Amino acid sequence: LIGIIFGASGSAEYFYLAGFDKSINKYVEDKDTKKELKAALKDYKDAVKEYEKKRNQQLKDFKAANLDQNTDPQWYKDHFESFMKLKKDRQEKAIAMRLAVQPKITDEEWKNIVAAANKTVEKDQEKMKKKEAKQNEKARDDKLTGTAKEYINDEEKSNGVDNAYNEFRQDVQDLESSYLKINVVDNKLLSNKNATEKEMRDLADSLNEMREQMYSEYLAFLGKLREVTTPEEWEAIMKDLNKAI
Repeated sequence: LIGIIFGASGSAEYFYLAGFDKSINKYVEDKDTKKELKAALKDYKDAVKEYEKKRNQQLKDFKAANLDQNTDPQWYKDHFESFMKLKKDRQEKAIAMRLAVQPKITDEEWKNIVAAANKTVEKDQEKMKKKEAKQNEKARDDKLTGTAKEYINDEEKSNGVDNAYNEFRQDVQDLESSYLKINVVDNKLLSNKNATEKEMRDLADSLNEMREQMYSEYLAFLGKLREVTTPEEWEAIMKDLNKAI
Protein backbone atom coordinates (compact mmCIF):
# COMPACT_ATOMS: atom_id res chain seq x y z
CA LEU A 1 0.00 0.00 0.00
CA ILE A 2 2.70 2.51 0.98
CA GLY A 3 4.58 1.54 -2.18
CA ILE A 4 1.51 2.46 -4.20
CA ILE A 5 0.99 5.73 -2.35
CA PHE A 6 4.60 6.81 -2.74
CA GLY A 7 4.92 5.68 -6.33
CA ALA A 8 6.98 2.53 -6.62
CA SER A 9 8.51 1.89 -10.04
CA GLY A 10 9.24 -1.43 -11.74
CA SER A 11 6.93 -2.74 -14.49
CA ALA A 12 4.23 -0.62 -12.85
CA GLU A 13 5.92 2.43 -14.40
CA TYR A 14 2.94 3.71 -16.35
CA PHE A 15 3.97 5.87 -19.28
CA TYR A 16 7.40 4.30 -19.58
CA LEU A 17 6.57 0.87 -21.00
CA ALA A 18 8.34 -2.06 -19.38
CA GLY A 19 11.63 -2.71 -21.14
CA PHE A 20 11.14 0.39 -23.31
CA ASP A 21 14.83 1.06 -23.90
CA LYS A 22 15.68 -2.56 -24.73
CA SER A 23 12.68 -2.87 -27.05
CA ILE A 24 13.60 0.31 -28.91
CA ASN A 25 17.11 -1.02 -29.39
CA LYS A 26 15.69 -4.31 -30.65
CA TYR A 27 12.71 -3.31 -32.77
CA VAL A 28 13.35 0.20 -34.15
CA GLU A 29 15.13 -0.17 -37.46
CA ASP A 30 16.17 3.35 -38.47
CA LYS A 31 19.48 4.16 -36.81
CA ASP A 32 18.92 7.92 -36.56
CA THR A 33 15.45 7.43 -35.09
CA LYS A 34 16.79 4.88 -32.65
CA LYS A 35 19.45 7.34 -31.54
CA GLU A 36 16.87 10.10 -30.98
CA LEU A 37 14.59 7.77 -29.02
CA LYS A 38 17.37 6.47 -26.80
CA ALA A 39 18.43 10.04 -26.03
CA ALA A 40 14.86 10.93 -25.02
CA LEU A 41 14.60 7.88 -22.79
CA LYS A 42 17.98 8.59 -21.21
CA ASP A 43 16.87 12.10 -20.27
CA TYR A 44 13.74 10.69 -18.67
CA LYS A 45 15.60 7.93 -16.83
CA ASP A 46 18.06 10.51 -15.47
CA ALA A 47 15.08 12.48 -14.15
CA VAL A 48 13.70 9.30 -12.57
CA LYS A 49 16.97 8.68 -10.75
CA GLU A 50 16.76 12.13 -9.21
CA TYR A 51 13.12 11.50 -8.30
CA GLU A 52 14.01 8.20 -6.64
CA LYS A 53 16.66 9.86 -4.47
CA LYS A 54 14.16 12.41 -3.20
CA ARG A 55 11.40 9.82 -2.82
CA ASN A 56 13.65 7.52 -0.80
CA GLN A 57 14.46 10.38 1.56
CA GLN A 58 10.76 11.11 1.91
CA LEU A 59 10.09 7.47 2.75
CA LYS A 60 12.87 7.59 5.34
CA ASP A 61 11.30 10.69 6.92
CA PHE A 62 7.87 9.04 6.76
CA LYS A 63 9.06 5.93 8.59
CA ALA A 64 10.78 8.04 11.25
CA ALA A 65 7.58 10.02 11.80
CA ASN A 66 5.61 6.78 12.08
CA LEU A 67 7.58 5.80 15.19
CA ASP A 68 6.52 8.86 17.17
CA GLN A 69 2.96 8.77 18.44
CA ASN A 70 3.10 12.53 18.94
CA THR A 71 3.82 13.30 15.29
CA ASP A 72 1.39 16.07 14.39
CA PRO A 73 -1.26 14.84 11.90
CA GLN A 74 -0.58 18.02 9.96
CA TRP A 75 3.00 16.81 9.39
CA TYR A 76 1.63 13.81 7.51
CA LYS A 77 -0.53 16.06 5.35
CA ASP A 78 2.33 18.47 4.60
CA HIS A 79 4.67 15.58 3.85
CA PHE A 80 2.21 14.03 1.42
CA GLU A 81 1.62 17.35 -0.29
CA SER A 82 5.36 17.71 -0.78
CA PHE A 83 5.55 14.21 -2.22
CA MET A 84 2.67 14.83 -4.61
CA LYS A 85 4.45 17.86 -6.04
CA LEU A 86 7.44 15.63 -6.70
CA LYS A 87 5.26 12.90 -8.18
CA LYS A 88 3.36 15.27 -10.47
CA ASP A 89 6.63 16.69 -11.77
CA ARG A 90 7.74 13.17 -12.66
CA GLN A 91 4.41 12.50 -14.37
CA GLU A 92 4.82 15.65 -16.44
CA LYS A 93 8.25 14.47 -17.58
CA ALA A 94 6.86 11.02 -18.39
CA ILE A 95 4.04 12.44 -20.48
CA ALA A 96 6.47 14.73 -22.31
CA MET A 97 8.67 11.71 -23.02
CA ARG A 98 5.75 9.73 -24.46
CA LEU A 99 4.63 12.62 -26.65
CA ALA A 100 8.18 12.96 -27.94
CA VAL A 101 8.78 9.30 -28.81
CA GLN A 102 5.37 8.08 -29.98
CA PRO A 103 5.37 9.86 -33.39
CA LYS A 104 8.87 8.63 -34.21
CA ILE A 105 7.98 4.93 -33.90
CA THR A 106 6.24 3.05 -36.69
CA ASP A 107 3.01 1.17 -35.99
CA GLU A 108 4.73 -2.19 -36.44
CA GLU A 109 7.63 -1.24 -34.18
CA TRP A 110 5.19 0.01 -31.53
CA LYS A 111 3.23 -3.22 -31.74
CA ASN A 112 6.39 -5.21 -30.98
CA ILE A 113 7.37 -2.86 -28.13
CA VAL A 114 3.94 -3.21 -26.50
CA ALA A 115 3.98 -7.00 -26.91
CA ALA A 116 7.34 -7.16 -25.12
CA ALA A 117 6.04 -4.88 -22.35
CA ASN A 118 2.96 -7.07 -21.94
CA LYS A 119 5.13 -10.15 -21.41
CA THR A 120 7.20 -8.39 -18.76
CA VAL A 121 4.13 -7.16 -16.86
CA GLU A 122 2.42 -10.55 -17.09
CA LYS A 123 5.53 -12.26 -15.71
CA ASP A 124 5.67 -9.77 -12.85
CA GLN A 125 1.99 -10.28 -12.12
CA GLU A 126 2.50 -14.04 -12.01
CA LYS A 127 5.45 -13.65 -9.65
CA MET A 128 3.33 -11.46 -7.41
CA LYS A 129 0.54 -14.01 -7.33
CA LYS A 130 2.95 -16.78 -6.39
CA LYS A 131 4.51 -14.62 -3.70
CA GLU A 132 1.13 -13.77 -2.23
CA ALA A 133 0.12 -17.43 -2.28
CA LYS A 134 3.12 -18.28 -0.09
CA GLN A 135 2.37 -15.62 2.47
CA ASN A 136 0.25 -16.56 5.44
CA GLU A 137 -2.27 -14.27 7.02
CA LYS A 138 0.24 -12.83 9.47
CA ALA A 139 2.78 -11.85 6.84
CA ARG A 140 3.31 -8.44 5.33
CA ASP A 141 -0.01 -6.54 5.23
CA ASP A 142 -1.46 -8.57 8.10
CA LYS A 143 1.71 -8.33 10.14
CA LEU A 144 0.27 -5.55 12.25
CA THR A 145 -2.40 -7.85 13.68
CA GLY A 146 0.29 -10.12 15.05
CA THR A 147 2.17 -7.14 16.42
CA ALA A 148 -0.88 -5.95 18.35
CA LYS A 149 -1.25 -9.29 20.07
CA GLU A 150 2.46 -9.51 20.74
CA TYR A 151 2.93 -6.09 22.32
CA ILE A 152 -0.46 -5.32 23.87
CA ASN A 153 -1.44 -7.56 26.74
CA ASP A 154 -4.81 -5.94 27.24
CA GLU A 155 -7.17 -8.02 25.09
CA GLU A 156 -9.68 -5.20 24.61
CA LYS A 157 -7.00 -2.81 23.40
CA SER A 158 -5.44 -5.47 21.20
CA ASN A 159 -8.80 -6.16 19.60
CA GLY A 160 -9.24 -2.44 19.10
CA VAL A 161 -6.01 -2.29 17.10
CA ASP A 162 -6.97 -5.37 15.10
CA ASN A 163 -10.40 -3.95 14.30
CA ALA A 164 -8.99 -0.57 13.29
CA TYR A 165 -6.46 -2.23 11.01
CA ASN A 166 -8.99 -4.61 9.45
CA GLU A 167 -11.34 -1.71 8.74
CA PHE A 168 -8.46 0.18 7.15
CA ARG A 169 -7.53 -2.75 4.92
CA GLN A 170 -11.14 -3.24 3.87
CA ASP A 171 -11.52 0.44 3.03
CA VAL A 172 -8.49 0.49 0.71
CA GLN A 173 -8.89 -2.95 -0.84
CA ASP A 174 -11.01 -1.81 -3.79
CA LEU A 175 -8.73 1.19 -4.37
CA GLU A 176 -5.66 -1.05 -4.47
CA SER A 177 -7.36 -3.42 -6.89
CA SER A 178 -8.33 -0.57 -9.24
CA TYR A 179 -4.86 0.93 -9.03
CA LEU A 180 -3.06 -2.29 -9.85
CA LYS A 181 -5.18 -2.76 -12.98
CA ILE A 182 -3.66 0.37 -14.49
CA ASN A 183 -0.89 -1.25 -16.51
CA VAL A 184 -0.04 -1.82 -20.16
CA VAL A 185 -1.90 -5.17 -20.15
CA ASP A 186 -5.16 -4.03 -18.58
CA ASN A 187 -5.26 -0.37 -19.60
CA LYS A 188 -5.36 0.23 -23.34
CA LEU A 189 -4.41 3.89 -23.07
CA LEU A 190 -0.93 2.95 -21.94
CA SER A 191 -0.44 0.80 -25.03
CA ASN A 192 -1.95 3.36 -27.40
CA LYS A 193 0.64 4.85 -29.74
CA ASN A 194 -1.69 7.80 -30.36
CA ALA A 195 -2.48 8.57 -26.73
CA THR A 196 -3.04 12.31 -26.37
CA GLU A 197 -1.63 14.65 -23.77
CA LYS A 198 -5.10 15.16 -22.28
CA GLU A 199 -5.75 11.42 -22.04
CA MET A 200 -2.46 10.85 -20.25
CA ARG A 201 -3.02 13.78 -17.92
CA ASP A 202 -6.48 12.48 -17.08
CA LEU A 203 -5.01 9.08 -16.24
CA ALA A 204 -2.32 10.67 -14.08
CA ASP A 205 -5.00 12.66 -12.26
CA SER A 206 -7.02 9.51 -11.56
CA LEU A 207 -3.92 7.77 -10.21
CA ASN A 208 -3.23 10.72 -7.93
CA GLU A 209 -6.82 10.76 -6.67
CA MET A 210 -6.53 7.09 -5.70
CA ARG A 211 -3.26 7.81 -3.90
CA GLU A 212 -4.90 10.65 -2.01
CA GLN A 213 -7.84 8.46 -0.99
CA MET A 214 -5.56 5.67 0.24
CA TYR A 215 -3.42 8.12 2.20
CA SER A 216 -6.53 9.64 3.76
CA GLU A 217 -7.59 6.18 4.92
CA TYR A 218 -4.11 5.59 6.33
CA LEU A 219 -4.31 8.79 8.38
CA ALA A 220 -7.73 7.78 9.65
CA PHE A 221 -6.24 4.45 10.76
CA LEU A 222 -3.42 6.22 12.59
CA GLY A 223 -6.01 8.32 14.40
CA LYS A 224 -7.82 5.21 15.63
CA LEU A 225 -4.54 3.54 16.58
CA ARG A 226 -3.47 6.61 18.55
CA GLU A 227 -6.62 6.38 20.67
CA VAL A 228 -5.99 2.85 21.94
CA THR A 229 -2.20 2.63 22.40
CA THR A 230 0.44 3.98 24.73
CA PRO A 231 3.54 5.65 23.20
CA GLU A 232 5.51 2.44 23.87
CA GLU A 233 2.89 0.21 22.26
CA TRP A 234 2.62 2.59 19.31
CA GLU A 235 6.37 2.50 18.67
CA ALA A 236 6.51 -1.30 18.84
CA ILE A 237 3.62 -1.63 16.39
CA MET A 238 4.97 0.95 13.97
CA LYS A 239 8.42 -0.61 13.94
CA ASP A 240 6.93 -3.75 12.50
CA LEU A 241 4.71 -1.78 10.14
CA ASN A 242 7.78 0.09 8.86
CA LYS A 243 9.43 -3.24 8.08
CA ALA A 244 6.60 -3.97 5.66
CA ILE A 245 7.09 -0.67 3.82
